[in-house]
Amino acid sequence: MENVAAAIVLAALHPAAANRVYNIGEAYTPTIAERLQTLPSSPFPRIEAEGCDFRNDIAYDTTRMREELAYAEPVSYEEGLRRTLQKGGINPDD
Repeated sequence: MENVAAAIVLAALHPAAANRVYNIGEAYTPTIAERLQTLPSSPFPRIEAEGCDFRNDIAYDTTRMREELAYAEPVSYEEGLRRTLQKGGINPDD
């Protein structure tokens, strides 16, 4: 949420952004399978995904915002994941 908020503020205030449309998102968006591989172990039971295909790509291009407005995420993926897990009562370091 912090990254999206930062991007919205940047686009609202940057003079070069007038009358432009920007996609907000990661520079590279991993597939669902790749994203699942980055998650730490959990005290909650895992849902079996046998037979599911998690290779789907979410493809969008954030180049314009990064080049025209010099946007970069203020919070890294790893830090955002850590914060989210902590709010959910999970210690990501376990």
